[in-house]
Amino acid sequence: TKRWTFYHMDDIHGSGSEALVVDQCQGEMLYVPSGWRHSVENLEEAISVNHNWAMAGSLDCVFDCVVDEIRAVEEEMDAWGMLNPVAETDTHSRVREDMLRGCVGMDVSMFCALVVSCFTTCLLDLLNENCSGNERERDAWLDFYRIARILGTILDTTMFDEQEEYVNDDDKNGEEMVVIDLQGRLKSTLGEKHARDTMELMHCLHDFACQATNKCTKDM
Repeated sequence: TKRWTFYHMDDIHGSGSEALVVDQCQGEMLYVPSGWRHSVENLEEAISVNHNWAMAGSLDCVFDCVVDEIRAVEEEMDAWGMLNPVAETDTHSRVREDMLRGCVGMDVSMFCALVVSCFTTCLLDLLNENCSGNERERDAWLDFYRIARILGTILDTTMFDEQEEYVNDDDKNGEEMVVIDLQGRLKSTLGEKHARDTMELMHCLHDFACQATNKCTKDM
């Protein structure tokens, strides 16, 4: 048996006031919404299997995780003397993506495919006539807006020089943004043509999303 304690969003110190406590018994499954702060206590010896789901509502968290691992991979390659821009080859790019995939379970091209898939699913929901005028439509628009922001963030990382500091609007600490070199990473795993096509598709989707969300905001 495992005891889960879910803390109230205002309980930043984890004091337990207004906490929700749930006991999970053998054979039971528990879904934890993304970002819900919690603690777990094993009341007896137990083996559990955890799985992190990547979906439209948590894409920003997944992207943050990927970026953190990109930083870690870059630091490790630098420690091994493998970060030499003059001697950069496709092999180095493939090594980057292999290491990233080993650390976080996906590389940059896989994350881009996830974003495009979420975009398509969300757009189909919005086009569904049964979705109009209810909470499902509101949730779909929220997911659509999140995806548009993630697309913009990914594409922005290709527009800055390696030495230039890029501060995200949401980054209150002024932390330096990782330059992903999106096209180079896509090229190393997909090949030059598919990388170019993927970049073009993502730019088109982002432009469409910006126009759609702007129109929705005006209509509201």
